[in-house]
Amino acid sequence: MISSAAIAQDLIIKKDGSEISAKVVEVEDLKVRYRRFDQGTTGPIYSLAKADIFMIRYEDGTKDVFGASQTGITSPTQTPAPANTAEQPVKTAPVQTNTTSVLSAMPQNTYSPASSSGATSSRFFVSYAPGTFADLGISMGTLSDKGALYFTGRFSSNSFGEVSIYEMTDADGIDDDFWIWDYTGNYEYRRGSFLVGYMANMGGNLDGTSIHGYFGVGYGYANYMYEYEQIGSSGTSYGYELIKYTDVSKSSVEAEFGMLVDFNGFNLSIGYSTLAFSEGMLTFGVGLSFKR
Repeated sequence: MISSAAIAQDLIIKKDGSEISAKVVEVEDLKVRYRRFDQGTTGPIYSLAKADIFMIRYEDGTKDVFGASQTGITSPTQTPAPANTAEQPVKTAPVQTNTTSVLSAMPQNTYSPASSSGATSSRFFVSYAPGTFADLGISMGTLSDKGALYFTGRFSSNSFGEVSIYEMTDADGIDDDFWIWDYTGNYEYRRGSFLVGYMANMGGNLDGTSIHGYFGVGYGYANYMYEYEQIGSSGTSYGYELIKYTDVSKSSVEAEFGMLVDFNGFNLSIGYSTLAFSEGMLTFGVGLSFKR
């Protein structure tokens, strides 16, 4: 008897990744017949469907590749083996396989590297942005690496109160032949503005913490309203009127500047606004920002 060590050894690699040490007897159209290497030349002949086989590596170094492995086994680049009938096992003509086609049929891993900076192009923000003399305010616009426009509107809540048809000046007060005006000592300061400006990124990442400086110009007003009791010539009181004091009230160009810090969705701002470079107030804001 010839020992198994003297038998030329072939290796059958299955698609599930397992391997069989064998002596291939015959490669048919649908199956492969072989003897197990450890059973020698007199062992039983087994058969295995070619659909379950990924590759056969013969003892002389040649290969037959039948299909892509489902476990990700990669077939090395190969060249057709030279014909050597004296050393080839008994089998039908080997199936010729195009290595390029086999490799292209195997599962491919795709990888798309993430952006190294991770920054988005822009964010939309909206903030509650009042001032020390304007308790109602809103600011909105775009935070961008390249800078963008923003809009701000501010008003004092008393700006929407009633105003007398009368006005007064420091020179002559109110001149009326029928009414007597008695100043009560009360007055209101009414403030408001509309501004459009430019907001520039001064540093940071829009997907993290970013700092933005801003500057805007627009229209503003600062009205001083004095309260008077309206009394008829007979001494009858007809109520109270808020009358605009025109000598000190202003309606002119307003400008502001400041800084906004965004924390990837939450922002804080602080600034200074001035009307005609004489009526100034501190401004602040708190709001949200959203990716665009």
